[in-house]
Amino acid sequence: FLEYWRAGNHPSVTKYVTEVLNTAVKEHRNRYNMPLPVWIARYIPHLGITPQAMIVKGNKARLIFDARKKYHPQSTNINSLTSTHLGTELACLYGTTLRDVLERIYDLRITYPHDDIVVHANDVKSCFRQLKLHPDIMPAFSIMLADFLFLQAALPFGADFSPQNWEICRRIIEDLAEKLFHDTSLRSKHRQYLDRITFAPDLRHHVPAAVPAKPCSQRKGVRDEQGRPLPTPHRLFVDDDIYADRFDVDRMEQAIAASIEAIFILLGVSELDKRQDPISFDKLEDMMVHYLNKVLGLVLDTRRLDIGVPPAFVAETLRLLRPYHAGRKVFRVKDMEAITGKLIFIAGTAPWLKLLMPQLFLSISAAVGENVHSLSRTNKSFRQMLKRHLDPLAPADERSFAQAATARQAHNHHQPHFINATLREELHLIVRVLTSSRSARNLRTPLAHLVRRDPSAKAWSDSCLYAAGGYSFDMEFWWYIEWPEEVRRTTLIYKRRNSDGSLTSINVLEFAGMIINYVASSHYYRSRPDPTDPFPIVRLFGDNSTAESWMTKTCTSSLAGRALGRLLCALMLDNPVGNDIAHVTSEDNDLADRISRFKSNSHSLRGIAPLIQDFPRLRGCKRYHPSSQLISSIMDAILRKKLLDPLAVNREALTTPASTST
Repeated sequence: FLEYWRAGNHPSVTKYVTEVLNTAVKEHRNRYNMPLPVWIARYIPHLGITPQAMIVKGNKARLIFDARKKYHPQSTNINSLTSTHLGTELACLYGTTLRDVLERIYDLRITYPHDDIVVHANDVKSCFRQLKLHPDIMPAFSIMLADFLFLQAALPFGADFSPQNWEICRRIIEDLAEKLFHDTSLRSKHRQYLDRITFAPDLRHHVPAAVPAKPCSQRKGVRDEQGRPLPTPHRLFVDDDIYADRFDVDRMEQAIAASIEAIFILLGVSELDKRQDPISFDKLEDMMVHYLNKVLGLVLDTRRLDIGVPPAFVAETLRLLRPYHAGRKVFRVKDMEAITGKLIFIAGTAPWLKLLMPQLFLSISAAVGENVHSLSRTNKSFRQMLKRHLDPLAPADERSFAQAATARQAHNHHQPHFINATLREELHLIVRVLTSSRSARNLRTPLAHLVRRDPSAKAWSDSCLYAAGGYSFDMEFWWYIEWPEEVRRTTLIYKRRNSDGSLTSINVLEFAGMIINYVASSHYYRSRPDPTDPFPIVRLFGDNSTAESWMTKTCTSSLAGRALGRLLCALMLDNPVGNDIAHVTSEDNDLADRISRFKSNSHSLRGIAPLIQDFPRLRGCKRYHPSSQLISSIMDAILRKKLLDPLAVNREALTTPASTST
């Protein structure tokens, strides 16, 4: 107690003392704390003090309960008293909320192909604070501001158990709101709130240009076995209750009324003379019922069935990127980490963007390492902490404290780091991509590529040190390409060591094979578009885990892999075909393995005949011949590690005709 009392709060509390006291008074008005004179602290048993910090963004101020703060390894913060190694708290499952909402919209489009689908959300006000602490433990969560001691009556925003405790309420609200959908009296009961809801004036009951959704074994629509519409499900992301339905005023009002009633049952009805409302009615009113809405920071369009980041977020990211012009020589870790965080968020709905960021990841990692080296030479306490962190015999709490302290100093260190040519080129390329005329379209992803559904088709590929091959029975193609002598001479067939860095690993060749399979799939759907599935998803099977990882993330360990990643990025831009990467064992990938090797056992392409005998379905497949442009780009990436410009290659790579033959 005395240690935390003497240390005081974060300097931001003194800087924003007026906002801090206003926040504390507001929380007292809402019955979230109990103010007492500071001198009474010495008479309260089991009193604990937790330091506070104030974060101000725009016109919003948030008081942070820093329950993890430790001044030395033996400090006892409140989180260390509430966490156990047993993990008995309920697991938080709200991480799947966005996916569940997108799947609900996709199912609605299956059942209602020409109706407007609308989205709305309800918001629980100060959700953690709605739950109260037991009176016996209130003193342990106390805070000191100015000359006042505040006993916390509600769960603090910062305690490690608050999300898990709220998880119980979150799940109950979801289930209860769905069950209450059949209670039609709720619309009359909550009419005063429903009359404040605004429906967009351009909503229609027939939208002929709506993008269709294709049913499958996982996506079956929103009707039960008797053909009746199912109750509207509710999904809460922490405190945001999100629901979607077809444009029908009665159904949407029923869904909103059920959400209000579920929250009132669990957290109490509106009684402003006793406490603040458990629902943020101003947010409920401000959010319009519309087919185009902002959900969890993303703009969702149910007519086009796609989702993307708001233009304002992209503009803010570009504002952070523009200072890194051609004349800029250095960067700092904290600034580059802020940029990378925003780019990763954009990549959530533009997966090709991650393929442009390997040098960002490498530069940040190297810069943090340089910061550690610099601090080790100039800061004695940092050296001692680093030594303690690396000591396997040190107590666990000391190692944990040392790890946190050294990581914090390494990432916050202000040492400048040189911007090399590769990083500068990558930053400028990202700016060009984000500002291109096609960026608005490329930064949005079809829901068909994000929901769980049966793949439109499946394809398998495999590579060896002298050739690669693949096939798809669904898309009726197979292909084979023999690596040129230049490539084979850089593999383990001829090189046993990688002393000069020119060795081409099997991971790179497998990656190239999966890219060819993806292009072959795109060629198939470009020549045979399916009107019922305008954004097909192809499941690409491979038996190399590294290549599969490079297809979904990015490669940072191989120059050739990074160059192939640039090529994959170019192929994904403006491409309606999505890819879903899956692993298959070498034994189950037998046909692709035999295709990639048959030329080695036969000096003519007639070697495919035994495969047709063993796999009769190959008889109905045509041979796919990759375009010369694609082969040239792959060879440039493997042999010369050439980093392509995705914008320049994109249109040519997709429009250069490939061919098939029987």
